[in-house]
Amino acid sequence: MISTRTGRFASGFLTGQAAILVNILYTVISVRLALAYLGKDQYGLWTLAMQISGYLILIDFGMFPAVSRFAADHKHEVNGGEYGSLLLTGFLVFFLQGCLIAMAGCGFAFLAPSLFGVPEFLQIDFRNVLMIITVSAGLSVALRGASSPLWAFQRVDVSYGLSMMTLVSGLGMLWVGLRCGLGIYSYALSGVPSLILTPILTYIICKRNHYYPIRGSWGRPRGDIFRRAFGFGRDSILMTLGSQMVNASQIMILGRFAGLESAASFSVGTKLYSMGQQFVGKVIESSAPALTELHLSGDSDRFRQRFWNTLALSALLASFVASVIIVGNKSLVSLWTSGSVGWGFSSDVLLGILLVLTACTRVLLALFGICGNLRPVRFISVSEGCVFVVLGIPAAILYGITGLLAVSLLAHVLVTGLLSLHKARQLLHPTKGSLRYVWVSLLAITVSIFSGFLCATACKSPLHALLVLLPATAGAVLLLCWKLMLPMQLRKELIARLKGFLPSTIP
Repeated sequence: MISTRTGRFASGFLTGQAAILVNILYTVISVRLALAYLGKDQYGLWTLAMQISGYLILIDFGMFPAVSRFAADHKHEVNGGEYGSLLLTGFLVFFLQGCLIAMAGCGFAFLAPSLFGVPEFLQIDFRNVLMIITVSAGLSVALRGASSPLWAFQRVDVSYGLSMMTLVSGLGMLWVGLRCGLGIYSYALSGVPSLILTPILTYIICKRNHYYPIRGSWGRPRGDIFRRAFGFGRDSILMTLGSQMVNASQIMILGRFAGLESAASFSVGTKLYSMGQQFVGKVIESSAPALTELHLSGDSDRFRQRFWNTLALSALLASFVASVIIVGNKSLVSLWTSGSVGWGFSSDVLLGILLVLTACTRVLLALFGICGNLRPVRFISVSEGCVFVVLGIPAAILYGITGLLAVSLLAHVLVTGLLSLHKARQLLHPTKGSLRYVWVSLLAITVSIFSGFLCATACKSPLHALLVLLPATAGAVLLLCWKLMLPMQLRKELIARLKGFLPSTIP
């Protein structure tokens, strides 16, 4: 019989992968619609506005992950008072932060057009769209307290399910807006379902599952809880800021120094990479609540084994997705955009290597959040972000997209890669052979680069690359990683778990 913890991990992981498939569908259709109705300039304008709003969300100060993490400490005493006080403190803080985000965004909207060199004929639209996005983001933050218990109770499947529902309905709203001539404002319209439905349905689900205290057991907002959560959140926001500087500054840098068309091309060309990050990231996202419970129970041996298994599985999936990117992304972009967006093989190689590295470091850094102490790693991501921005601007000016990606890879290896591994090994010593995935990943990348080079030189059409060479390479990489990267015990366990979810063929 599958344990509740394992069952919830599997449910969260599988629902997360389904959410990625829906996200892929949304991305494919929405980009095609945008290029058909808006053109690359306006689409680049929208992506730039979204990146700016991502920085304003940092006003959250990391309080949401802090409240969710500390709720796990008290989830077995929902009506004990401490749990309710934690939630109420979070509700109050989230509301104030949402108001601050909305006001800051509206104020910054008047400075952004000239700051980012937006052409004059697009400045009014850019200002209005940025105001709409930031007000919506502020409202979303103000209402996010309703979903605080989901992570603690290992119900990330609920979050993924709501994400799928709102993406599908949002795509319909986007199409309606574009058909009605709303232009770039159609993207703002597409966010309405998420803004309205997510907090309402989250509240109903949490209420029915008794994730909220009963009346009279809520306690009250307390300053000591705020200070504890703020301490954790302060460290979390530093890490988020660094991640934002690396992952969200690229379009801003390209838009300012290489033009909106270059920013739009980057946005389209890296879609598969972004989806791959989400696909691989679901492993640690789905595992983190269960690992937290193991950590709190004091079962250190099992916790250590499960953590390194999570890292190995993440590396396997990252190597597989990297092979898909290296071999097939250029052909996919060509077919997807009917040749209107140019993309280079060298960029795909950089993206593939970067995906494997970021997948591993993400798990290593998550270890400290699981243990409830981010202080040892709080400056790592922001240090990488500073290095990237300083080197990324001249790289973008001189070498465009390829130069920016090369700097991103270099900064990640030298800062986050080395430091996260060093800190993680100090906290949790690796088990024998648990780091072999590093060498296997390098072998898988080498195979993918060789196959991608053959694809670029020998394949007569993008379809030939996608239908013949890509499946062969991805399958070979997956088999290679399965045999050489994962410990035998983990392979047997995964096979047993898979059989447990499949319907029995024996009467």
